[in-house]
Amino acid sequence: MQQAQQPPVFAAILARILFPNNSLVRFVRLRTPDELRWYQHQYFSQSGSQPSLEYLFQARVYVAVYQGQIIGGFVINADAPLRYLEPFSEVHLKGFEEKFGFRESDTAEISCIWLEPTKKKASARLQVYAASLWMALWAGKKNVLGGAKYESIINLYRQVLDIDIFAGTVTDQSGEVFTSFLCYQTRWNVVRNTFRWIYREMTGKAIKTKEKKHELLLKKQ
Repeated sequence: MQQAQQPPVFAAILARILFPNNSLVRFVRLRTPDELRWYQHQYFSQSGSQPSLEYLFQARVYVAVYQGQIIGGFVINADAPLRYLEPFSEVHLKGFEEKFGFRESDTAEISCIWLEPTKKKASARLQVYAASLWMALWAGKKNVLGGAKYESIINLYRQVLDIDIFAGTVTDQSGEVFTSFLCYQTRWNVVRNTFRWIYREMTGKAIKTKEKKHELLLKKQ
């Protein structure tokens, strides 16, 4: 994968960090067309998937800055259409509502998340994922939705967004066929689960997947 490069807008992004601290990951919202185009290109270089500029302008796009470098980012979208629900028909969406009580209009999604490959140490990962959950809660919707093409990524969110609503193959509007994993939780349960997840991460008691958690419960019985 291509490593993150300092974009032309790099100085402008850093200038918005009022109190630099090299021990913390800082988060900056991108707003200008040049910044959003850079994010579009960067996410494509990391994932092979390219969100539209229309989507990025609609959503809230954040980058993570650590020790003077951009190491990752994520997108929070609280307005329909949600990126992760675009491949689904009205019949599918109605089924989600009937089975899970999940409605697109009540939901904020966390999408287009990435971390620069050489910066994926535990502390940086924890700060980026925790920040994405906090920003999603700040959107004020009833539900928070997480999605990914790879189960290794969605497993991180499953520790907080622990209701799986879909796992299978879908086709997006461009005709691309890919595997999609979706999970969600209500915002108040997100708060509870996030504190539990951070505690497990900090104490070395993190549970990597729901399946692993189930195995541990069975052993106790």
